[in-house]
Amino acid sequence: LRGIRPRNGLVIRPLLCVGREDITEYLHRRGQEYVTDSTNLTDEYTRNKIRHGAIPIMKEINPGFEKAFLRLSKNLYETRDFIDSEAEKILLNSKTENGFDGRILKEAHPALKNRAAAMILENFGFAFDFERTLRLAERFGTEDFKEELSKNEYLVQKGGIVFKETKAKKETMN
Repeated sequence: LRGIRPRNGLVIRPLLCVGREDITEYLHRRGQEYVTDSTNLTDEYTRNKIRHGAIPIMKEINPGFEKAFLRLSKNLYETRDFIDSEAEKILLNSKTENGFDGRILKEAHPALKNRAAAMILENFGFAFDFERTLRLAERFGTEDFKEELSKNEYLVQKGGIVFKETKAKKETMN
């Protein structure tokens, strides 16, 4: 629902809030030609199925759909930025020499705890998905656990501390 970020590091997309019709009309008035990316013309990609199918239906139901959706998207960005900044504070507060104190994380609001779980996975170099993130967040500060994240790599909670554990690969004998 958030769509593409208007700013992502050094990449800035200043025209995301401007409709295609407005852009092409402006270019036409200026006598400026433009090129259409041929991949945008097919429904091969999910973004195009939404653009060509779902959005026209939504606009038919509600002519103000695009403006409402842009407001929603902006609100989601602001909410996510706030949650990220609060989750970062919690992670900083729970940081230990070896990892993160799960007992501190356990006390966080569920939205912050879930985001902190995702950030911990990212911090340790692992992909996260919704189910894994929820499962880890629910276990913070409770029983010890060892969750395999990839071959020979685990997210562990022992004595309340959440950390990454890497098992050395076993040498094979010839």
